[in-house]
Amino acid sequence: MSKQAYDREALKIRFLTNMRRIGAITSFLHSDVEGVKPTAIFRSEGVRADMLRAIVVFLHATVEDFVRSHFSRKNKKFHFYSAADIRRALSKLRVEPALFADLFPPLAQMAKRRNQIVHRADLKEGQSEAVDAWLVPDDWQLIQWHLAVSVFYYRLRKATGPVGMVENRAAENVERALLKNVEFGQSLIALSKLPPEKRQEGIMRLVDILESIRETLKLEVEMFLGPDGQPLEGAT
Repeated sequence: MSKQAYDREALKIRFLTNMRRIGAITSFLHSDVEGVKPTAIFRSEGVRADMLRAIVVFLHATVEDFVRSHFSRKNKKFHFYSAADIRRALSKLRVEPALFADLFPPLAQMAKRRNQIVHRADLKEGQSEAVDAWLVPDDWQLIQWHLAVSVFYYRLRKATGPVGMVENRAAENVERALLKNVEFGQSLIALSKLPPEKRQEGIMRLVDILESIRETLKLEVEMFLGPDGQPLEGAT
């Protein structure tokens, strides 16, 4: 394996390791451990809310590290505060920024929230220590940022080198999941405007979309096997 290929593989492992850690923290927050359970339905405060804020910071750092690691040692000064920073970095890497245009808004929003959390303790102007609760819009946005980061990763991988069949399928899945989560957000907004007799129907639609997102993200071994049960060419 060439040094370039080795570095590319090491970077992939580092990114995926961080994303698995983020996934593990998220799974833990859905456990029944006292202190991390929601304080009320669709509402998180205290330690649970702060762990969700920590995930935002971790996601942001993962993007920053992934982009920075593509540069030579003398150019490893990349910092991610806005969409303009991402555009400049992509241009330096000779990657067309237009390929990522739809990801700039969610990535910029994530960077802005990270700065709010790190530099202002997530307090709004004039607030004391009574920080706002973490609510449904925050949950949806965090999911959107997580998916946007994953899409960004796969697109940059494809733009800077070859990817295998499994990785390409994973990239397609997360692209579809990102679009489905936008649909979920739109349905969530629409739910609040429905008359009472239509609310149950609206809730069931939300459940269906969430299930669809979970199914979309699945990668099963069977997807990469031929009729004879052997791995397809390029699947290993």
